[in-house]
Amino acid sequence: MTPGEWAAFGEVAGGPAGSWGCPWFTPASGSSTTRGFATVSIPDMTIAPERETPPVRRRVGRPLILVSLACLALVAGMAVRALMVSVPVEKAPGVALADVPQGVTLHHVNGKDVWIDRVEDQLTAFLDDAHHLGDGVVYCTDRGVFMSPAHGELFARNGVALDGPAARGLDRLPVTVEEVNEDRRVVIDTSSVSAGPPKVAREDRHLYVSREVLEGYDAGPEAGFCS
Repeated sequence: MTPGEWAAFGEVAGGPAGSWGCPWFTPASGSSTTRGFATVSIPDMTIAPERETPPVRRRVGRPLILVSLACLALVAGMAVRALMVSVPVEKAPGVALADVPQGVTLHHVNGKDVWIDRVEDQLTAFLDDAHHLGDGVVYCTDRGVFMSPAHGELFARNGVALDGPAARGLDRLPVTVEEVNEDRRVVIDTSSVSAGPPKVAREDRHLYVSREVLEGYDAGPEAGFCS
């Protein structure tokens, strides 16, 4: 019997409204039975809604902080490296005097090849240019002269042109010795060029080099003049 049927039965049977009627019988000794009712309160059978289980929150705060710090450290390192690469280091001018030995040696200064002649503390600088089709020269140490292997120009140690196609001697460059950070540097101004003197007459060549050198030169390259 449903709760509604019980309630109807209770009301019809004379029970209080809103209660269930339950017939029962109490026997009396030597008499007929008497009918009565037992009143039972209807319980609240409303089903309470289920509580929603709150979502489990993961603790991501600490890992997120660690990842952020690692990213910041990486970015900072890259920035420092970029600054180190982009900031040019100032280079000392010229050539260290200690790197210029006595005698004639070839050096690369400001993008140009330069011959430096050092005698004690006296320095002379020449451009490596034979003034003929862009040829350079070599220095013949045993002979004490410059010569162009390509076309045979001959120059004295002081740059004077003695023979060959060249119309003038080797061009000179200003050269000084300066103290830079307690280091003596040979500073050469490659932007200021002094043109070499005109080639000397053939009969005057012996005024600049020995006759033995001239004889070896006149013998031709096959004689191993500048070996």
